[in-house]
Amino acid sequence: MAMNIVSIGAGPAGLFFAILMKRADPAHRITIVERNGTQDTFGGGVVFSDETLGNVAKADPQTYAEITERFAHWDAIDIHYQGTVVTSGGHGFSGLSRQVLLDILQRRAETLGVELVFRKEVADLAEFPPFRCLHFSLQGDRARVVARSRLSLRRSPLDLHRRDDRGDLAQCRP
Repeated sequence: MAMNIVSIGAGPAGLFFAILMKRADPAHRITIVERNGTQDTFGGGVVFSDETLGNVAKADPQTYAEITERFAHWDAIDIHYQGTVVTSGGHGFSGLSRQVLLDILQRRAETLGVELVFRKEVADLAEFPPFRCLHFSLQGDRARVVARSRLSLRRSPLDLHRRDDRGDLAQCRP
């Protein structure tokens, strides 16, 4: 069943959530609202384990292909301690700049029909068409305050996804 979905925050979590929801049902109408611009970013780089990249490949092969064209990969870590270097291998990590990752995810989301709204501060969720699903990252201070104050978010059997160790939350209503 198609849903109207609002995602507050166009970081990697919000963008990938929208990508996966559109892949699950292209009829979903998804809007991502971000208070910063498309080129604003915080933090330098993003590192993925091989296991995480495998999960991305299964979830969205196109995003995976574009990420892997742009990353640096390593499987050994050098530990420098008191003039000695110990190399530990077989870990499998890849990294790329946060801005490059955001560019990839923004393009992919737009290609799938996600509406991206930048430089918009969310003051009241009533300004959006009625929606059934709200996604936001609990690390986003403004998103948390607005969503909790406007929707009285609480534990519910209707949640598709509750807060986990990454701090993401999506609450959906029938």
